[in-house]
Amino acid sequence: MAPELYRIKYADRADELLLALGKFISYVRSGPVFSLLPNALQDLSARDASEVTEWESRIDRCLHDTLPMNATARFWLSEIDEVFKAARHRLDELVRNDAPPAAEPGTTVH
Repeated sequence: MAPELYRIKYADRADELLLALGKFISYVRSGPVFSLLPNALQDLSARDASEVTEWESRIDRCLHDTLPMNATARFWLSEIDEVFKAARHRLDELVRNDAPPAAEPGTTVH
């Protein structure tokens, strides 16, 4: 996952990040491992920042549930969790960087 994770962690724009995350999801979905993952992940997607946030929470819950999973499924679930956490973190950074600077107290903005 190193190339995908790198692209996500260092994306310059949200659309670039979502494209890399979409490619990662396609890769996971196309392999046989996807059938080993919990049913809660069968609709995994990331079309926008809010969906990334929603899925990051759902993946985290799956990771902490005591569902019986073999080592391969647990490994992939951990990988997916890491990628979505990185995506959410980077999206938060991008949003903060795009926000206009706050006005100083006592000044007016024209």
